[in-house]
Amino acid sequence: MVAFLIVICGLLFITCLILCLEMIKTSGQLDTLCEVLADVKSGNLNRRILAQKAGKIREICYGINEIVETMQNRIIEQNISEQSYKRLMTGLSHDVKTPLASLIGYLEAIDGCMVKEEKRDRYVNIALMKAIRLKEFTNDLFEWVKLDAKEKVFHFQELDIVELTRTIISDWLNVFDKKKIAYEFQIPETECLMFLDKMAYERMINNLFQNIVVHSDADKMKLEMTVSGEKVCIIITDCGIGIEEEKLPFIFERLYQCDEARATDGNGLGLAIVKELLAAHHASIDVESSVGEFTRFKILFFKNSNRQLQSE
Repeated sequence: MVAFLIVICGLLFITCLILCLEMIKTSGQLDTLCEVLADVKSGNLNRRILAQKAGKIREICYGINEIVETMQNRIIEQNISEQSYKRLMTGLSHDVKTPLASLIGYLEAIDGCMVKEEKRDRYVNIALMKAIRLKEFTNDLFEWVKLDAKEKVFHFQELDIVELTRTIISDWLNVFDKKKIAYEFQIPETECLMFLDKMAYERMINNLFQNIVVHSDADKMKLEMTVSGEKVCIIITDCGIGIEEEKLPFIFERLYQCDEARATDGNGLGLAIVKELLAAHHASIDVESSVGEFTRFKILFFKNSNRQLQSE
């Protein structure tokens, strides 16, 4: 009996010793937790906690590491966003101030009788064109802001995309003729009904045509539309100066212009708006180009995806 009690006491002692050691280790890990949390609180988001053994402490460590990593990623995203908006505001300032200063200069010359009578009408026309371009830029900017803020309201309805495209094309024929751009259009003869926002679709095609007229220096363009099952594919190609391969990934970014040194009438928002409008239609756009040969935009609509728009 005495021997049994001695064994029991020995086991209890060992158990207590193990518990004490575990408590010491746990206390040490808790001290490490407090130290890391204090470091994170001071702004060091690179700290991580290493838990040596499984258990609740390890789960807590993993949880804290995930929270810190999430905070770090959000701060990085916020910094990127802030830098992006700083660049945006810098670009906007330049794109507004430059034509505005020029417009004011022409108007002051006219108002101050600084130009001869024969030049007066020409100055008035130049001032009018600059005012129109400034208005177009402002409209594009407001359109982009609404899209970027997800505040754009779309009105989807079932429309014949073939007939709608023909109507848009008819408005551009005179422009292509004046710019001496030969054109070719391959569009199905049969009706193709899809759920579209009419104004948004018109804006997409108009912006792509405008891109050809303003930026491509092309002497030929082509639009092909094909309907295959549940897919509608629109390919718009221009035989112009093309775009360098390293610049292709950025052409849909806001205010991006491939040739910053060359003065154009563009504002760097047209293609960004196209991409956002297509995303709202659950559609996609890709681009390929070869310098000095062509630039090709490929738009892909999915009928099943567009049917969902009726209920959204």
